[in-house]
Amino acid sequence: MKWSRILSHGILLYFACVVTTQSQWANDGGYSTVFLNGPYASYNVGVAAGDHNPSQYSILAKLHVAGDMLVANTGMTQGAYLGSGNLHIAGSGSGLNIWKQGLTDLSNSTNPGNRWYFYNPDSSLRFFTGTTGDVMTINPSGNIGIGSSSNLAVKLTVNAHSYPTIRIRTDSVKSTGQSILGTIDFTDNDQPGYAEARVSAVRSAVGGSTNSKPSDLVFYLDSANTTLNERMRIDYRGDVGLGISSPKNRLDLAGGMVIGRDSAGIVTAPANGLMVEGNVGIGTSNVGSAQLAVTGKIEAREVSVTATSPFPDFVFSNQYKAMPLDKLEQSIREHRHLPGVPSANEVRERGLNVGDMEVKLLQKVEELTLYVIDLKKENDTLKGKMAVLRGK
Repeated sequence: MKWSRILSHGILLYFACVVTTQSQWANDGGYSTVFLNGPYASYNVGVAAGDHNPSQYSILAKLHVAGDMLVANTGMTQGAYLGSGNLHIAGSGSGLNIWKQGLTDLSNSTNPGNRWYFYNPDSSLRFFTGTTGDVMTINPSGNIGIGSSSNLAVKLTVNAHSYPTIRIRTDSVKSTGQSILGTIDFTDNDQPGYAEARVSAVRSAVGGSTNSKPSDLVFYLDSANTTLNERMRIDYRGDVGLGISSPKNRLDLAGGMVIGRDSAGIVTAPANGLMVEGNVGIGTSNVGSAQLAVTGKIEAREVSVTATSPFPDFVFSNQYKAMPLDKLEQSIREHRHLPGVPSANEVRERGLNVGDMEVKLLQKVEELTLYVIDLKKENDTLKGKMAVLRGK
């Protein structure tokens, strides 16, 4: 065996021969620190720490270090943080370079794919792959930046210069008969292995073969720490289902619904019904002050109107005096409509209040009933008088 130079503390070795048997060198204290061994390959170098006996170890690689390995471009006098079996890189601008296999020219370090560079310029761990800028950064707080090395205020910041920003893919995973394309789970520290919310992209149940089927976006929630249940689905057509997994319209809702800033979250909707706080227009956006404005025909089997004006039972009170017929005739000749009933012009301008109109019409019917009763009384009186005259 032949070598050109050996130092006991800083060891500099030049080998120019094939090592086939074990050789070793000692430091000033007599401990074996560097030894050569050849059970697996030639030119294997082993560096032992402290009083390690090299005969107890096999050299498993071209360079096998039993202990710490320190690479530094500046002098260091303290080693309190050196552990056992670690690789330490220290010094201004120091880093770890990994070059592409088979690359012979190390000068082209900016060609993407030729060089991977890990370094620590500002207390952050940077990852460089030969592209423009750092591709990933981990700052001292543990926040990660992809495509960005600054303003890392949250756990993950992604600065993309192209579309898409993030791609999630899951290959051939089946769940309840559906093929899942990708999933994001949300959990907490109490149950890190259990998802309390989930967003999944799944293959739709319609379409051709599995790979050609369109995809749906599904949202799952857990309300009792038991099982995730589907709560909302946006299918491949853009139809949304709330509480239903197969929507057929732009919005399918299984349950009641409340619309209104002051009522939503406070008022409970009717079962499978709708409660609207504001005005509603059907076929029109010009609702004015109406709660419901409809342009078109309304068909109903039954309509119930809650009257706000007094119901006309007062007509049959003993204190009520109906308008005499001669004055009623005079009013009709003058106004061309019954007293208390809106005219044709008023209905044309302001519309017809169905509830109030029903009350007014009933009042007129009741007044008409009183007129008929009075006429019958007068008729009975005349019949009696005529019977008396005939009997004479």
